[in-house]
Amino acid sequence: MGVGRDIDGAGLASAILFAKEKFTLVESGTKWLSETPDTVSAVEGSNANYTFTYAVLRSKDGTEFMHINTQLGNDSAVRTAQARLLLDFIYKHSDKAIILTGDLNCVEGSAEFNTLVSEFMRHAAAIAKEKSLGTFTRKSISDTLLCYDKYMDISRMEVIQKRMDGAYASPNFAAYVEFRINYDGTEFEESGITSDDGLKWEPDREGEEYPPFIPFD
Repeated sequence: MGVGRDIDGAGLASAILFAKEKFTLVESGTKWLSETPDTVSAVEGSNANYTFTYAVLRSKDGTEFMHINTQLGNDSAVRTAQARLLLDFIYKHSDKAIILTGDLNCVEGSAEFNTLVSEFMRHAAAIAKEKSLGTFTRKSISDTLLCYDKYMDISRMEVIQKRMDGAYASPNFAAYVEFRINYDGTEFEESGITSDDGLKWEPDREGEEYPPFIPFD
């Protein structure tokens, strides 16, 4: 699913694919990263009409979660504005476990990345209990696989650098993630983690209390 970002439906789409034998599609749509998300449009300074696609999926056991896939824009100021728009949308659906992926065109520590993880979103590579990143570091993969929210526990993350039928799964390699969703009211306990490349991640709250999220104006 996913719609091309241009006025005629052509152009780049932030597509989402899922296994129909494993999941039921509950809801989906494509929105534009702008102040008018339901029409073809862009934030000021953007060089294209960037979009995000979302899908609410239900597993066989009835568990639902949302997947958002996107691409961010051409410079830091544009990406920061787009990150705030994404957080507004995520906040409206913060009762669900949410995975955010995409070509984010930024690295950990940038203004736009810090905006995205300033509240309840987290960088999956930072907190995965098992990692197999190959030649990549946590910082170098933050471009394509970003974060999860308070309902999710990331048990494994792997960057797939093997060829399948003679070709790679993606020009930028594929990321494989195993996660568990817990809606019973007990958030997963997290602690500071130092990765192999020396980057430190610390939870921004005490105990199980999350800071309030204030939508951006």
